[in-house]
Amino acid sequence: MALIKDQFAHPGLYKLYMQGAVVAGIAIPASEQARCQRLLDMLEAMTHPDDLDLPGNNFSSSRNHYQVTVTGDSVITFSWRGGKAMDINYG
Repeated sequence: MALIKDQFAHPGLYKLYMQGAVVAGIAIPASEQARCQRLLDMLEAMTHPDDLDLPGNNFSSSRNHYQVTVTGDSVITFSWRGGKAMDINYG
């Protein structure tokens, strides 16, 4: 199922998802954008948050809030409601 704009808290992350290529001016370093895109592809395909609990993702959860590591201290966070990822953010 495709992600929609209302699911994103970070407008730059949504723009990256829609364009699928390195995007300037979105507050996400170009060096992290390919990894973000792969994680967004996983978010799109998953049927449950635990689908992201894979080696290298450093997946963690707390009270219906989840995060996966992009690189270093950068993460993608999201909540899970109604069978889909919501509030998708980068930080």
